[in-house]
Parts: sequence; C-alpha cells; structure tokens
Amino acid sequence: MNKLFSELKRRNVFRVAGLYAVVGWLLMQAAALFENSMHLPPWFDSVVTAALLLGFPIAVLLAWAFETTPEGVKRTETLDGETASTGRKMDGLIIAGLLGVLALGAYQQMTKPDVVFRDAAGNVETPSIMPKPQVVLAPEPKQAIEDASIAVLPFADLSPEGDHGYFSDGMSEEILNVLAKLNTLRVASRTSAFAYKNTVLRIPAIARELGVRYVLEGSVRRSGKTIRVTAQLIDSQTDEHLWSETYDRKLSAENVFSIQDEIAKSIVGELSNRLSLTNIAVPVSITADTSDIATLDLYYEANALFLLRGRENLIRAMALFERLTEQEPEFARGWAGLSAVYTVAESWGLPPRDYGQLTFSAAQRAIELNPKLSTPYAVLANQGVEKAQPDWPAALKNFETAMQLNPNDPNLYNWRALFWESAGFAERAYTDIETCLKLDPSYINCDFNKLPLLLFMGEEEQAHALQRSLLMRGAQFYYGDIWFLHLVNERDDMGLLNGLNAMVAESYPGQRWMIKELYEAYTDPDFDYVTRKTMFNQRLEAAGFEIGSSAAEVGVIGAAFRDAENFRNNSETSILFYSYFDFITEEHIRDVAIEQELPAFWREIGFPPNCRAVGNDDFECD
Repeated sequence: MNKLFSELKRRNVFRVAGLYAVVGWLLMQAAALFENSMHLPPWFDSVVTAALLLGFPIAVLLAWAFETTPEGVKRTETLDGETASTGRKMDGLIIAGLLGVLALGAYQQMTKPDVVFRDAAGNVETPSIMPKPQVVLAPEPKQAIEDASIAVLPFADLSPEGDHGYFSDGMSEEILNVLAKLNTLRVASRTSAFAYKNTVLRIPAIARELGVRYVLEGSVRRSGKTIRVTAQLIDSQTDEHLWSETYDRKLSAENVFSIQDEIAKSIVGELSNRLSLTNIAVPVSITADTSDIATLDLYYEANALFLLRGRENLIRAMALFERLTEQEPEFARGWAGLSAVYTVAESWGLPPRDYGQLTFSAAQRAIELNPKLSTPYAVLANQGVEKAQPDWPAALKNFETAMQLNPNDPNLYNWRALFWESAGFAERAYTDIETCLKLDPSYINCDFNKLPLLLFMGEEEQAHALQRSLLMRGAQFYYGDIWFLHLVNERDDMGLLNGLNAMVAESYPGQRWMIKELYEAYTDPDFDYVTRKTMFNQRLEAAGFEIGSSAAEVGVIGAAFRDAENFRNNSETSILFYSYFDFITEEHIRDVAIEQELPAFWREIGFPPNCRAVGNDDFECD
C-alpha cells in the first residue's frame, strides 16, 4: 500500500486531481455566469458539469501514464527523478487556482443580489407587518399504521395498444371512492396512492410510505368487445395475497360497474373477517349511472384532467365534459364535473366566458339529476360568495350539505377553507386546510392555500419553510402572487429569489427587473397602473419580446397588474389580505367588509377575532 501511495505521489496523480478539482470548480462557476448573462439554455451549466465529471478519471489515468517534461510528453515509467520540477509547477498552479477560488467567492458575496426592492426614488419599500396573534402550531406526531387501512393503487392498463390508461385509472378510482365512504376504514387518498403509478417499489414499501396495512392492486385489459379485470388484496406486513379474482366479461358499462361493485364488496368482506370489525361490513355498492361505455371513457378522461389542473388540462377537460353532457344529457356526474371546471376556469386564465352563469346552470342540472352528489353543492357554495351580492349563509349551508354527503373529500375542505378566509376567519380556514392535508397529504392545492393563512396567523417562519418546500417539490408559483413576492422581499433567501428568477426567466429570459416592478405594483400607494403598464410593455418590447405572445398570451403580466390593482383599490380580496399589510387603511378594510355584505353574516355566526360589533348596527375591525 505504501509503495502504491509513493508511486501515485511520484507520478503527480494527487497534484493533477487537486488541480483538476480547482480548475473544474472555476469552470462550473464561469458556466453558470455565462448561462445567465448570455441567455444560454438552462441545461448549459449541467452539460459543463457532466463533462467535467466524466473527464476526471481520464485526467487521473493520463497523469499516471504520462508526464510533461521540457522535451515534451513522455511515458512516466521511462523517467527517473524527472517529475519533481513538474510537481513544483503544479503546486504553483494549484495555489494560484485556490487564490482564484477565494477571489471569486469574495466577489460573489460582495455582489450578492439584494432581495429588498426599492421604489423609483431609491427608498426601501418593505411593508411593515401588523401585530398578529401568535398561534402555536405543533407538528402532529407520527401515528402507528392502523390495521383498518387500505390503499387502492391505480390499475395497470394491459390493453394491447396501452391506450386505456384513463379507463383503468377511473375503474380503480371508483372502487377507492366507495371504500372511502366507510368511516371505520382509512383509505389513502387518490393523490397519494396514484403517485405510485408505474412504480418499481414493492407493495410493503408502498404501504409503509402511505401508512396503510392493506393494498389493492389490479389490471385492466380491454380488447375488442371484451374486458378482463384482475384484482388482488395484499397484506403488506406479510406480503401475503389475501384475495384475488379475475373477471372476464363482455365490454359494457353495466359490466364495468358490476365488476367494480363485486371487487368493493369482496374487499369489505375480506377485511371484515380478518379484522373482526362487524361495523365495517356495512352495505357498499357501485350502481350504474350510464349504459354507454363511451360516456364512461369520456368521463374518466375528463375527470383525470380536471384533477391534474393546469390551464391546458382544464381546457381539454372542459371540452370533454361539454361533449359528454351534450351526448348524454342525463348523466349527472358529467354535469357535476363540468360545473367544477367552470368554477375554477377564470382563476386558471381560461378564455373568457360567462362562467358564473355556466357554473350555476351546470351545478343545478347535476343536483336535479342526482341530489346525492356532493360536488355541485360545493360549486354552488363557491358561486354564492363570488356574486356581486354574496349570500354567505346560503354558501355555508351548501358546504355543510356537500360534507354530509361526502365527509372524506379533501377538495371540499380546501374550498371551504377559501370560504372562511374570504369571510375573515383565518383559524377556521386553517382547521379546514389541516383536515384536507390529513385526508390527502399530497394535495398540493391545500399547501398553496395554507401559505397565506400561516402569514395571517403570525407564523412567518412556517410560511417561509412551506414556500421552500413547495419549490423543492417542483411547484410552479404564479410570479405575480403577492405572497411569493412578499416572502422574497422579506427574506434574505437566495433559494426563493432564484426560484422566482427561474419562473420569470422561463417566459422572459434576462428580465429580472420584472420582480421589482410587480412587487411595487402591490405595495406602492402611488403606483400609476396605466403609465407603468405601458412602460412595462415598452421595456419588454425593447428587449425583443412580442406583447401578446408566449406567456403574455395567457395574461400573466396583465393578470399580475390587474390583481395588484384589485388588491389595492377594489373589494375583490379577502379582508384578511388587506389587514395583513399596513399600507391598507382601516377605512378601506371596513368598506370592503360592507361591500361584501359580511357584517350581517358575522352577526349571525359571530365576528372574526379582529372585528367586533358596535351597538346594534355597526362594527369595527383592527
């Protein structure tokens, strides 16, 4: 071993490795600098890093085999004592390189971007935060896995062409939904379970991550006019297959529902016997609500796209639901799904239509066809508070009806949280968000909506941590969002700033000034929206961007300015938003509450913590 070490030293292998590391680090820093300044593709620095890593073993092998001498490159074994001068030269190069590293590090620290924005006069624009009640939010202890718990994994699509993934997902989701209605059985959420689609993990590992004991998996094969469904129930603690069955049927909607019903009943019966839980064996059934297999195909695909969210997915989902309700106008779930897409369409920037009336009509039609569906009531609740004259009591009643029909639907709690937030009740909203995340820990929309609630409740540290967590999970924030801009501005956090820069750079490379401009739009009391929007577009055009194309085509910049103007001047924003920033006057908060017709609702159910009744017909808010 000593001989090998001495030989490596004699051949300058260690020196070459050290020099390579120093020079490689400098090259990686240069690559990152050139990528930003020259607007190179985002993969440029990754390619440089990969090339340097691949070159390292080659450099070490060359150092072992060859030596640079005054006479040129020679094989090392032919030299005797001639490598010392080369080693001394390399020592000098390594020292010079290290000095370069220190100099570059010092330069980066001195030129580190300032995350505090300034107005046109150079004054720091950092809104001070009003005192907030401190609420201790202790993390929930990790619970042991319950025996009465199950995950329904997405069934594999084994069709010859592999083109029935939506259908196989839809079949497994139907079974999951009926099992989730059993109060004595904990069922892993769809979002969590479907994250394991096409996974290579074994069942025990999946069950452990989902916190369940039992797992239902299966497959669907559609071929011509036949369908084969295979399902099996597995005990993750023993990896034992407790039950399995294969169903070969003629392809029809009736047979699809029949198979789903038989599987659900078999699972409930098997678990009831094994767990000795008599109260789990309540009647479960999946009844057919269409006789057309084409209707099911359309519904499963449209519903999956709606759950995925995203502008393009919602446009496709809307088109499919509209086609579905036109083809089979008596299919209640089609109208329910269409009402759900309509109610979120405007917030996702879909092409303008009269979504208020469309939502109301679709939800009412769904309830007429099937009053036991929960989604239409929740949709009507959302619409009730978005009208010019909000009906808060009716909206709350619709939410209560929806939750009685489906108490384990996380989306209902997410929507009601937004209702409580709009009504000024941060703590009630937070309780619903926590319930949503308990039912579905992977539901990212609930985490998005949790972020401002943490700020309202004075938990800025937790909000900051959640913001970073969402970025690490690959979440794409709307970069005109006041909360994202606020946390970037308030925190000396290069991770948040880089995340925001990356979002801006994706649509507008090299235009980091946009961050400062958007933040000022929200926080500067004297912001001139008309003039600054014109200047904003002129600056973009000067940089070579065509206004009305790319990201601007879906209204990203226009929406940011519009939202900022609404936030400051209109009454479309929750009073919790207004009360958070001290540049909004108490008079404005009061005017917003009156315009939103909140005082009468508060007198009916109680005032939020920061507001109180004054006499019989007046109120005040902090």
